[in-house]
Amino acid sequence: MKLTILCILAFIIFSCKKEPVAPSSNTNDTSNYNPNPNPSPTTPTVDFIQAFINSNSWEAILDQNACVEISDNNKILDNTNNLIKLNFKAGFIQDTTSNNLNSTLNGIFEISFSGYEYSITEYYNSNYHFYESFPLGLNPYFSENSPSIKGAEIIYIDLLGNVWSSKYGSQANSSFNITSSTSSISINGIPIQTVKGEFTSTLYLESNHNISKEVTNGKFGLTYYKP
Repeated sequence: MKLTILCILAFIIFSCKKEPVAPSSNTNDTSNYNPNPNPSPTTPTVDFIQAFINSNSWEAILDQNACVEISDNNKILDNTNNLIKLNFKAGFIQDTTSNNLNSTLNGIFEISFSGYEYSITEYYNSNYHFYESFPLGLNPYFSENSPSIKGAEIIYIDLLGNVWSSKYGSQANSSFNITSSTSSISINGIPIQTVKGEFTSTLYLESNHNISKEVTNGKFGLTYYKP
């Protein structure tokens, strides 16, 4: 199991590179993003994730810590029905060498927009469906029990390889709010979406859904790429 996790980490690290971004073509920003979250550290202006997991702090900031930003989209083609099924993922890998005094936790932290399904023809002939996958305001959480409802998913993989996800149980007391969603094109012509938001969530252990962790004071700013 540990060997498998290490192989996955190595694949993600070497397959994900930050794309340069051309000037923004469409910006939707409905709120002033809190510059001084409390008790979280000051909100960065680059890609980041800040949260508390069972009161233990997680923080990863692009170019400031020894962490690696990842973009790990899942794409399934159903050519028979002319459908493409997508999970848009972004997050960070942070190990024990990060030396980040604001983070007591390490591992992988990802925020995914899961359960999206589009016509293959429409998806590849237009960027509209990709850009609309990150709507402003409160978003539902994706659940494995209701796969037809698209929404957000919080994923945390600890240093032991244990997978914790919001999709394995109730999110009745949780929230996921997108405060800013900006569309643009990289200089290599790849459609991208820069998303900022706030969240709380309950994460459930993949191998035993009766075990959970509470995520509070979550804040993020991440870049998603069209696969």
